[in-house]
Amino acid sequence: PPLSKQEAAQLRAREREAREMAARATKLAVQQQRQQAKEAERLLREQAKAAERLARDEAKRQLKEEARRLKEAERRLREEAKAEEREAREVTRCLLDLLRVVEAGAAREARLVAAETVRLQARADKARRAAERTAEREARDADEARRLEEARRRRRERAPLVYASLSLGGGGGGGA
Repeated sequence: PPLSKQEAAQLRAREREAREMAARATKLAVQQQRQQAKEAERLLREQAKAAERLARDEAKRQLKEEARRLKEAERRLREEAKAEEREAREVTRCLLDLLRVVEAGAAREARLVAAETVRLQARADKARRAAERTAEREARDADEARRLEEARRRRRERAPLVYASLSLGGGGGGGA
């Protein structure tokens, strides 16, 4: 049976109302998706900042550790230099003793002092060689520290480019 005019009007009104509700629901869903995308982007930015902060903190910690290690190496070198200087003074003292003994004509004493001088000279040479090896090792360590710092600096210069690409849509994040 055909619908009356009133029933047809009511049906059209219900259809219009259903379309309006569907449009409102769609609009609300789009708004929610946009809000979620904004929130996801904000979280990504926060995570990127936190990662950058952690990287900076780690770089600082490594630099402090390297500085501490270099100071310790410098202290050891100073101690070795002082020990070498003491050895040199001892050798000089022995040589002066030898000179006095020779001048006094005590050949036996001169041989003993000469043997002691040779022993002390050998110790001084050994200490000098050890100090040279340590200085070479520390120079290599310092070169390595400079290379590490240069690599960290280059990483920090590239880091903003990575974060910028994430926030410009390079990392995904949907939309309507």
